[in-house]
Amino acid sequence: ILEDLKNIIEGYGQPETFLWIKKAIEYNIQNANMKIAQLCIRTYEELIKSLNLKYSNIKYAYILAWCAEIFNVAILISDDVLDKGNMRRGLTSWPRLENVGILAITDAFILEQIVYALLKKYFSHLKCYTNLIELFREVSLRSACGKHLEFMYTRKSVEEFKRETYNMMAVNKGSYYNFYLPFTLSMNLACFTDPQILTQCLDIFYQIGLYFQIQNDFLDCFGTIENCGKIGTDIEDKKFSWLAVTCMELANEEQKQIMLECYGSKDPLKVQKVKDLYKALDLPSIYTAYEKESYEKTKTLIKQLSNGVPQDIFFDILNKIYRGVF
Repeated sequence: ILEDLKNIIEGYGQPETFLWIKKAIEYNIQNANMKIAQLCIRTYEELIKSLNLKYSNIKYAYILAWCAEIFNVAILISDDVLDKGNMRRGLTSWPRLENVGILAITDAFILEQIVYALLKKYFSHLKCYTNLIELFREVSLRSACGKHLEFMYTRKSVEEFKRETYNMMAVNKGSYYNFYLPFTLSMNLACFTDPQILTQCLDIFYQIGLYFQIQNDFLDCFGTIENCGKIGTDIEDKKFSWLAVTCMELANEEQKQIMLECYGSKDPLKVQKVKDLYKALDLPSIYTAYEKESYEKTKTLIKQLSNGVPQDIFFDILNKIYRGVF
């Protein structure tokens, strides 16, 4: 893949740009668990078994997996630019590195466009080519819309935080590129595109993606750098988070006033007041109850999948998220 990138970018007469983008990719995947690539490959392998297909396209599955991971790097870099994040996967975030800074914006743009160049080279002769392009475009737009809404809500009063809006933001922001994209890429490569099955899969990914984001929100406040890969700053950044939404639903007028005065403040004392309020409202217990309920609901949806869809893949994703290792 790197050789392909070299040929593409150096073909524009910019070898220095290739070396820079190569560095960006290598830096951002060095601590990655490659979960998106693994999901892409495993889905394809399981589908061709269930459909009794040959392994003739397994090479393409690996290329798609790399496209999905590069796409993921582009999204994460964009996130860190917007959020001014200091840490990512236990390392200094790419935009925070010396000599990177605002240049990270063009890095993210180049990385996403590289995906389309790779798709053209390897898949333009296949029937699924158009679908693959449209999948990346759809997920790119959905992810950007989700991130846009999250960022816009940092400018609003916490009184405007509503659960229905939060749920859609959470799913669009993370579910589509983490789960829906690698799975449906492989489905299209295997020519397995039954609309009914895709709808069933979307319902499952909605639940998984929402659970994944809520877990992320909870760990930002109550987790550690070891299980988050970064220091949580959702309270200071006035993030549109599950904890804040749930808090405002349960709080009395006095407690709501604490949120209005303290949520979004960089003052450590005010941040602690918000954390103390979360504990007073027993949000950790509410989260645990939600976690169990969501897990059981998702298990039921997976068991209802139509024949031909490998349920083990979904159970594997669910169990990894439930254990906090996805």
